[in-house]
Amino acid sequence: MNFFNAVTKGKVVGDGTVGDLVDWLERLINVLFPENGFEYWSDNRHNGANALKRFQMVPGNGCSDEDVHHPYCYVRQGGCEGRVIEVGFYLRGDTYKSLSWIKTFGKVEECWLIARVLSEVLDSIWGYEELPEIVAMADKMPRQQRWYRETSLKDEVSVIVTPNSLTVKTDAGLELDNRSWAGEGNNAKFFVEPHRKDWETVLTNTKAKFKVVQENTCLIYYRLLLTEFPGDQKLDQTPILFECWADDRQRADEMAINAYPDCKVLGLEGESHAS
Repeated sequence: MNFFNAVTKGKVVGDGTVGDLVDWLERLINVLFPENGFEYWSDNRHNGANALKRFQMVPGNGCSDEDVHHPYCYVRQGGCEGRVIEVGFYLRGDTYKSLSWIKTFGKVEECWLIARVLSEVLDSIWGYEELPEIVAMADKMPRQQRWYRETSLKDEVSVIVTPNSLTVKTDAGLELDNRSWAGEGNNAKFFVEPHRKDWETVLTNTKAKFKVVQENTCLIYYRLLLTEFPGDQKLDQTPILFECWADDRQRADEMAINAYPDCKVLGLEGESHAS
């Protein structure tokens, strides 16, 4: 089960402070679990030295004692009522730092599922320097108030998908997203699909009316054989396969050369390439 799909390179949320990270995590959970039973997120204002304050910088992912070894998230009983989700970091210097804790009246299964989401998101950022894009997508949805979990959009939203692009817009012309990965060749699908899935999650959970349109463009799917380095024509070089969507054969050759600048395009797969 994937809670988020599209990511961008990044290891800092907002201005790098604890406050910006906690606010971002709150927006993430609100879009993934719009019916969550949260009462509030703690800002650690009245906690001790091991509690990170909103104005402090979030620990980095380097090798010093003050850097993050791994994030932690778990659920505990909330004293007289409800439960608490604890979120923080274990530092390389063998100390624990609380990032925040969340008071919730949600069911225990929901609490542990949210803890798992928080753990996976923090692992993505601190372990792989990959920042989920789903929060930025959700932030683009119009709302009457910033904290509202449902959109104020009345028009139907179209998620228009092609083999190498994605556009999200309303019938009235409001454009929420417009991206093209034409330069990625056949790998474009590994960008299009994650963004489509996350947009479907955002639109569903913010109660927007939407439809997904698989648009049939005039693009043609090409499978080209090429040698990565021209070299000596007498040398036996095993051709490699390059796949892409393109308007025509000339554009397909250009995309292959862009991907492999020193290559020699032999021709289409299945053609005779004897000199």
